[in-house]
Amino acid sequence: MLNETYLLWQALNKARLTIPREHPRVKSPGSSTGPCLRVRLDEQGHVAAVETVTEDEWPGLWTVMEGNHNSFPVVRIKKPLCDLSRESGIWKELGFDKEGKRKKPSDDKRVSVLADILESLHTPPEKNDKNFWLRLHKKAGELREYAYNNSPEDEALREFACRFQKASSNPNLLREISKQALQDFRSAQLEAIDTVETLLVGKGPKKDNGKTPDMAVQLAFDFSDA
Repeated sequence: MLNETYLLWQALNKARLTIPREHPRVKSPGSSTGPCLRVRLDEQGHVAAVETVTEDEWPGLWTVMEGNHNSFPVVRIKKPLCDLSRESGIWKELGFDKEGKRKKPSDDKRVSVLADILESLHTPPEKNDKNFWLRLHKKAGELREYAYNNSPEDEALREFACRFQKASSNPNLLREISKQALQDFRSAQLEAIDTVETLLVGKGPKKDNGKTPDMAVQLAFDFSDA
């Protein structure tokens, strides 16, 4: 088998044909899309920790991309968890004036405001959100079927897919991520308070035309253990 592979490799070189090293759907998520948080899942699919993805870690990230709205396991969130009205007093607490300009309060103040928002949030996720996570749930199932060998790599893929399927079945997953992120920030394990705020309330009050400012937060799901 090794000799046959070597001969095939020589033939491809002579023909000047290059075999792609990665599957065409495997992409780098790209830091230009938006800031990224690493979400670590335990065996039950619960959020164990939320971490900032540093610049040095970006080259190691990968995701399977099928169109702009199907990325896994780096998931793109493009609307905030809380749909605040333009007149909400929360914007003032976060330092925004009536024109949408801002003077940021202290990090402690921001964390306190965001924590209060989470405590008072009781609205169920919208139908579109359910469909979004259902699609990703199915993609994780496809990954489990693909990893059918008994190699350590396939075992890891199956285990990760299983954890993600449990997590994506949780209708309050984004709340759980946000709550853990605030806890990790308070314990100095997370620095990206701007990213957590964007995930919760977006980039600022709605514009005069009623549209919410564009936002994107990437969530890179991973193991909580080795």
